[in-house]
Amino acid sequence: MLKKILLLILVIFLISGCGRFSSDTGPISDVKIHTGTSALEIEFLKDNPPNEVFEDQIFKAAVLLKNRGAFDITNGILLIGLEEDYTELLYERYNQIDLELEGKSKYNPIGEEKIEEFVLRAKDVGLQTQEHESSIYITSCYKYQTELSEAVCIDTDIHNVKPIEKACEVKDISLNSQGAPVAITKIEETISPNEAGDIIVPQFTIYIQNKGRGEVIKASEIADVCSSKPLTSEDINKLKIEAYLSGIPLECKPYELKLQNKQEKVICSLKEGVKKDEPTFTTLLSVILDYGYTQTISKRVTIKKIVY
Repeated sequence: MLKKILLLILVIFLISGCGRFSSDTGPISDVKIHTGTSALEIEFLKDNPPNEVFEDQIFKAAVLLKNRGAFDITNGILLIGLEEDYTELLYERYNQIDLELEGKSKYNPIGEEKIEEFVLRAKDVGLQTQEHESSIYITSCYKYQTELSEAVCIDTDIHNVKPIEKACEVKDISLNSQGAPVAITKIEETISPNEAGDIIVPQFTIYIQNKGRGEVIKASEIADVCSSKPLTSEDINKLKIEAYLSGIPLECKPYELKLQNKQEKVICSLKEGVKKDEPTFTTLLSVILDYGYTQTISKRVTIKKIVY
């Protein structure tokens, strides 16, 4: 009898313990990470900075940072910009902060959050006025990545001459987001025979769009964006693409593309092709987009003259 009671207690313990590792939306394994079009979200904390300050007053500009995408931010930059005639950074060497925030994962489905702050001092507004509005800017610059894996059909019988039923059908794929600001929105597949007629060549037209609130920049130039160094038009809206079919690299043209009106398309092909004597099959298409991303928020602060 005692053994039965102990066994019952053990079963109840195990059931209740398992419940702790799941949520109302289902078990950890069901958490969808690669959704949404956000990456780093930035917002000023309430009254940091305040709406109004007085001359010579020390105050803070504090921001809440949230990585709402599915990619970790490492070696990013958070930079403050001021109207230096009216506001100054109290500790000048701290005008920028290193950005390190983990992205969404099955163990943390909302991504990492943290608070960063800058200490400022209001300067004199001058003799001819009682107050002055001054803007405070916070800019972020970081590398990011979009990842996509989709099942696609490789039809080796494009003329329907084989006497067997096909395992799948070639069709376009419409998409919305992958947990990153730059999204793959559509994939069109075409299959063509080679000149000898013994091989078919799968080709994918991949449509890409910047759906985030910031701007795409060349990944190698993120340090220049968060500095006084000038950028050229060639550095803006630039990203790189890699694509694989069953782990085999595809040839993408162009490999480095420039978004026009926040969107563009690229064609990726399996040049070596697939033998026609193979049966039609389903396999995995993987796409990786590498880019830099930048965005800026601002707030106006009224600096008031001290009246004695």
